Amino acid sequence: METSKQKSCIVAVNAGFFDPRPGNVCVGNIISDGRVVMKSEGVQNVHFGITNDGSLHFGYLSKAEIPDNNYKQLIGGVFWLVRDGQNYLKESINIECQTEEQAEIMEMYAKTILSARSAIGHDKEGRILLMQLDGFNEHKGMTLYEFADVLLDYGFVQAINLDGGGSTTLIINGTLVNHPTDKCENDPRFTCERKVSTILCVHSDHSTRSEDNDKSDCDFKNVSNISEHCQSRTIDSNDIKEEVQRDSDNQ
Repeated sequence: METSKQKSCIVAVNAGFFDPRPGNVCVGNIISDGRVVMKSEGVQNVHFGITNDGSLHFGYLSKAEIPDNNYKQLIGGVFWLVRDGQNYLKESINIECQTEEQAEIMEMYAKTILSARSAIGHDKEGRILLMQLDGFNEHKGMTLYEFADVLLDYGFVQAINLDGGGSTTLIINGTLVNHPTDKCENDPRFTCERKVSTILCVHSDHSTRSEDNDKSDCDFKNVSNISEHCQSRTIDSNDIKEEVQRDSDNQ
């Protein structure tokens, strides 16, 4: 909510993934108002961007495409849920995971784990669409496959998966309207929004840039993308369960 005030966001949702360990390092490529905030090395995950001529970008980028100054806004997600009006999750998992073992584990995760979800995409008329779904890890919400099918039902032609789980947050006109699952630090009887690394903001074209936009708790050093982060250690089904459990413990 604090970040959404900088641009007087009409609608704001949490955006890209980040490392939740101390430092909250952003993951993936980030360009904000034409300023390169973060460049990811190596294989790129799926991205949403707005080019300088106002065109929308959904898809993959090569490492060479990031510094070409063609993007006004750019954020990375994980998994291309809907591509050209079709559920593209399985193909995207195979593309974005670095090994066959990782792909098998993520396929299991995508089919079985219920959670809160966030996505951005567009319809056949080119209108940007946002969807946010509340949930609680492993107990309620949707799997990624179910989420992709719902996006299709609501007319998404393209859609990428944004950070979900306890990060899922929706602000409309300065008011928190969804139900985050993290316990409030000052009163654990209630739930509060989580601190996240990046947001997507829908704002008036009259909104001027605030100096606060240049401030962030993220470490802006170059880091590997989410796939490479996973690749830094051997992962199996127990690792996936541990990641989910850590998220649930925060809720």
